[in-house]
Amino acid sequence: MTSLLSQCPLLAYVTQRHSRSESAFALEFLFSKRGLKEPHMQELITILTTLHEDIDFTTTQSLFDNKIIDSFDIVTIIAEVHDRFDITISAEYITPENFNSAQALWTLIEKLKEENK
Repeated sequence: MTSLLSQCPLLAYVTQRHSRSESAFALEFLFSKRGLKEPHMQELITILTTLHEDIDFTTTQSLFDNKIIDSFDIVTIIAEVHDRFDITISAEYITPENFNSAQALWTLIEKLKEENK
């Protein structure tokens, strides 16, 4: 799998040398270049990338099945999603299918946002 950081040396430099907000800005710039238009999806990718910088979360489809993320990562993701999107992911939604890709997780977030309206 291709690392986002290896694709963009400037991004690697910024994430190592600068604050989290500057790193997030650099990630958002890279995502816009990759065609990710949804700003909240970009925010989710940023959350995931802070856990594992070496994974391309825009294309990886088997995060849980291939043990890229573990239970500690899932707890962190759930907490970050709650903080950033004001969404609670209950136990019934903590399934491999919902955490196997950023897109699956984003679909879950959108579903829960819709249910909370």
